Amino acid sequence: MRSPPCRILPAILLTMACAPLAAQTLPNLTTFNSTAVAAHSGKCLELPGASTAADVQLTQNACNASAQQTLRFLPVAGLPQVANIRTSANLCLTARADGTSNGTALVQVVCNTSAGQRFRLEGLGTATSYRLRHLASGLCVEIGNSSSSNGALARLWECQQPSSGRNQNWNLAGATGGGFVTSVAVPANQAEASRFLQQATYGATSSEISRVASLGYSAWIDDQFTRPATLHLEVHQALQAELGPHYTSQADRDCEFAYGCSLSRHDAWTQIAVSGNDQLRQRVAFALSQFFVISDASDNVGYSHLAVSDYYDTLAVNAFGSHRALLEEVALHPLMGRYLGMLQNEKANPSRNTEPDENFAREVMQLFSIGLVELNLDGTPKRDAAGNTIPTYNNEVITNFARALTGWNFGGAASWWVWEDDVKLPGLIRPMTAWATYHDTGAKTLFPGTSLASGRTAEADLKSALDALANHPNVGPFLARHLIQRLVTSNPSPAYVRRVATVFNNNGAGVRGDLRAVVKAVLMDDEARNMTLAAGDEYGKVKEPMLRLTAIWRAFNAQGQSVATAAGPTTRALLRNRGAGPDMGQTVMSSPSVFNFYRPNYQPPGEFRRRGLVAPELQILNEATAMTTFNHWHGRLFQMDRDDTTIPATVNDARFYTARFRLDLSAEKALAVSPGALADRLNLLLMAGRMSPAMRQILVDAAYATSMNDGGGDRVEDMVFLIASSPQFAVQR
Repeated sequence: MRSPPCRILPAILLTMACAPLAAQTLPNLTTFNSTAVAAHSGKCLELPGASTAADVQLTQNACNASAQQTLRFLPVAGLPQVANIRTSANLCLTARADGTSNGTALVQVVCNTSAGQRFRLEGLGTATSYRLRHLASGLCVEIGNSSSSNGALARLWECQQPSSGRNQNWNLAGATGGGFVTSVAVPANQAEASRFLQQATYGATSSEISRVASLGYSAWIDDQFTRPATLHLEVHQALQAELGPHYTSQADRDCEFAYGCSLSRHDAWTQIAVSGNDQLRQRVAFALSQFFVISDASDNVGYSHLAVSDYYDTLAVNAFGSHRALLEEVALHPLMGRYLGMLQNEKANPSRNTEPDENFAREVMQLFSIGLVELNLDGTPKRDAAGNTIPTYNNEVITNFARALTGWNFGGAASWWVWEDDVKLPGLIRPMTAWATYHDTGAKTLFPGTSLASGRTAEADLKSALDALANHPNVGPFLARHLIQRLVTSNPSPAYVRRVATVFNNNGAGVRGDLRAVVKAVLMDDEARNMTLAAGDEYGKVKEPMLRLTAIWRAFNAQGQSVATAAGPTTRALLRNRGAGPDMGQTVMSSPSVFNFYRPNYQPPGEFRRRGLVAPELQILNEATAMTTFNHWHGRLFQMDRDDTTIPATVNDARFYTARFRLDLSAEKALAVSPGALADRLNLLLMAGRMSPAMRQILVDAAYATSMNDGGGDRVEDMVFLIASSPQFAVQR
C-alpha cells in the first residue's frame, strides 16, 4: 500500500480550513393571511370580541370568516419557515409573561422583534396542515384538553406527535403552496437523517440512514429505548475466555494485572461501538462516562480491567432510567470508591488524628450533580445583589457530606482492612456495603434546611445525602448542558438548556430525573433538529477523536482480525483500538483526571474567547495532536499489509497490539470512476451533507489525479483519508 498523498495534503488542509460550510437552502416563507382551523374540533382560532387590548388570550370558535379569525403570517428574515403571527388588532401572538411551561396562555401583545414572538411552521404531510412551534419555549400551540367547545382557550404545550396531538394540528388554508419544511418528526432528506445519527449514535450507516428516514426521529428513538443494554463485561469476559492464554496467566484469572486484559476491555468497547444495536444507549453511556468519571490512568483503578467494564455497564444500563438511581449506583460502585476515596473511608479517629476523606464528597457535588455556583433553570449563574455568583456549597458542607458517606467497604469483604489488591471478582463489581463501626453517627447539616439527626445508619445517611443532591435545583440545568454539549452543540442557548432542564424536573407525568425523557428532549429540541440554526457559525461541536474514528468504522462496516493459536486462528475477529493517548489525546475511560479530557467551559484563545464561546474538545485537538492523529489513523486504517489478516499470538510481537481494521469499501470502489458521485456518498455517510462546495471540488480534483490502476482502491482510500483529516469533518453540525 502506497503512502498517503503527502505532497498535496498540507495545501488541502489549509484550503479546507478556510472554506466555509455550505448552508442548506430551505424554501422561503411568504406573507399570507389564513384562518387556523384546529384539526380535532374543526373550529377556528379566534381573538375574542375582536379585542384590541394586550394580553387577551385566544380561543376557538365556530369558523365564520370574520376578521377576528384571520391571522397574518409574516416571515422572519433569515429564518425559513419562521413567522410572526399578527391578529386583526395588529398585535402579535406570544406566550403570556414569556412563559415556558406547559399551559402558558397564548395571548396577543404589542409586536417587537424578540424570539418570543416567533413561530415555526412545521409541515405535517399535507399542503395545509401544520404545527405552530413557539421558538422561545419550544412548545406548540394547542386547544387545552382537546376541548371541542366554543370559547376553549388556546395555550402552549409540549409538542406531541401528529397522531397523538391533533389538538396541536392546524389547517392553514392560506399556506397552500408554501413549501414549508417537513415536520421536525421526520427528516426532510437522507442528509438530515445522517446528521441526526451523528448526534444519537457512534456514526451513520447506509442502512440506519434509511431506517431513520422511514421511521422518523421520535419512532427511531422510541425503538432504541426498547433495546436492552449490550454489556461490556459480558463481551470482555467472552474475549478473555477465548483469548485468555494470549492475554494472561491462569493464576491471574480475574485479569487484574495483565496488559492483555486492558486490551480486551478496549476491544469490547470498540466491538460494541461499531456493531452494537443499542447505539443510542451506548452513545449516552459514553457521554455519561465523561460526567461520572473514573479513569484507569489512576493506580487505584488501572489494574481492575473487568471492573472498569462493569462500571461502564452501570452507566449504560441506567442511561434511560432514573437519575437518582444512577447517582446511587455510581456512588456505591467499588471502583468509584477506590478512585475518589469513599471506599474504606472511616469516621474521625482522634487517637490516630484522622478525619474522613473529603474527596468524593467534593467531586460528587462539583462534577457529578450541582456544580460550583447556583444556576437558573436555563443554566446561567444566579447572582447576588452585588452581581457576584453564589456558591452552591462551602467547606463546611463538604465536611458534613464526607461524614455522611463514611463506613463503606467492598461488598463481601471479610474484614475492614482488606487489602485492595487482594480483592477479586465479584468484590470488584458488587455494590459496596456499610460497616456500622466506621460510620459517623453524629448529627450533620448538609445544606441549610437539610439536617441529619444523630444515630442514623450509613445506609440512611447515604440515601439522604444523595436525595439532597438529586433534588437540588441545579441538577437539571447542570446535567442538561452536559448532555447537550456531548450530543449536539457546545454552545446551546439558555432557552435550549431551560427546555431540557424543565423535562428533567418533570417528564410530563410528574416524574423528576427521567433520563429517557431528558435524552429525547435533547435530541428532539428545535435547536438540535433545525437545519437553519445548524448553518450558524456558532453552532455545533468539535468531534472527539474517538467519535471521528467510530464514524469511519461504522460507515464502512469495519472488521477486525483473528488471533493465531496452536490450533489455528480464533473464530473471533478483534476490533482492536485501545485509543492512542499520546497521538489522539483520548482513550476511553483513561482521562488524566476526574475532570475528564477537557473542561466543559474551555475557551481557546482568540476568536472563541472574544465571542464568549466554548469549544471543550479543542483542549485535546491542538496543533500537535492534529498531525499525530492523522498519522495514527492512516497507519491503522490503510497502511498495514492487506494480507495480514491474523494477529500473532505472542505479546512480544508489536502487531499483537496494533491490529489493522479492515474496511468494506466495495460500494465506494464501484463509484471511484465517478469522483463526484464518490464525494457525494462520502459526504452523506461521514459529513451528513455538510461538505462545502469548495471542499468537494478539492476532493474531486485530487481523485482525478489518482490512477484507477487498482480498480479504484487508491482513489477511495485517499478520499476517505482526506475527509478524515479535514477541519470540516472534525466539526459536527
